[in-house]
Amino acid sequence: MGLTAIQFVESLTVHGLMSNGEATSLLKECTVVGGPEPDVEKLVRKLVQDGKLTKFQAVNLYQGRGKGLLLGDYLILDKIGAGAMGKVYKAKHRRMNRVVALKVLSPHVSAAPKIIDRFFREVQVAARMSHPNVVAAYDSGESQGLHYLVMEFVEGRDLLSYADANAPLGVDCAIDLIRQAAEGLAYAHEQNVVHRDVKPANILVTHDGRAKILDLGLARIMEDESTNTGETQNVLTVEGEVMGTPDYMAPEQSFDTHTADHRADIYALGCSLYRILTGRIPYPGDTPVQKVMAHHDQPIPSLRGARADVPAELETLYQKMMAKSPQDRVQSARVAAEQLATIGAALKSAR
Repeated sequence: MGLTAIQFVESLTVHGLMSNGEATSLLKECTVVGGPEPDVEKLVRKLVQDGKLTKFQAVNLYQGRGKGLLLGDYLILDKIGAGAMGKVYKAKHRRMNRVVALKVLSPHVSAAPKIIDRFFREVQVAARMSHPNVVAAYDSGESQGLHYLVMEFVEGRDLLSYADANAPLGVDCAIDLIRQAAEGLAYAHEQNVVHRDVKPANILVTHDGRAKILDLGLARIMEDESTNTGETQNVLTVEGEVMGTPDYMAPEQSFDTHTADHRADIYALGCSLYRILTGRIPYPGDTPVQKVMAHHDQPIPSLRGARADVPAELETLYQKMMAKSPQDRVQSARVAAEQLATIGAALKSAR
């Protein structure tokens, strides 16, 4: 049996979504003296229509799951996504009224002290970074036994869905977005931070066309999670966890993720360029093992072979970003960004 209207309004105050005074006023508005109790479904619809509740909040409250809608000083507004480490929500600080993205670690992660210690060390590093092409980290905390990271909320979508929605993506657009991602990575690398899981899904694109790197520093925590919990998961059996994502992972990273350096990020950025321009990953396979081995053994696929409008200069740069050996690659994301800028400018001037 669902909540009554009175119980629903009471739950708003219990879970911090409305003050007692606001709740009392709401009930007075909806109650007819001597009449029946207000219809709870109509009340919920009105609150959503008036912007006093989000649909996500309303559903969770109505189903008796309101406890998780308040973490510390942050009101959960909506669910954005989920991953290996936990879930990501759109949230709002109750006093500052600032909308943020809240990454809430999974309970099994929060229960591992060594992982949490590492998490807060990584957060401290991330919080010191400030760059227009990096998603900012604002805060971190713990509530109800769960640990969370507070990040900049980016209005837009990830590069993977952006490229697919705009396929075929223009070459000039792809160059500009990958250049911006390279700028963000260059800044991170100069702070001695290596991403280790660069891919289009970890690059956000704002409504005005700015690319922002997401989740800097968090990939290494997943490695520690596997080590400290005694799990035997690895990238050869579980795609997207522990060491990176096979579709975008540099050959050396599958051997030893701890020693893979910033050049592995450059390789992954090259894979990302191929994906958003062609709509395909560079090395398809039926299993993660097949994909990993293809990164080691198969020739680098040609961009121009898939897209005739790709300039030769971009093909040359892409091939260097995707070199099998780190020593043969473009040696810094800063150089990659500069070369992408030059190629993009030449492409525009040729029109």
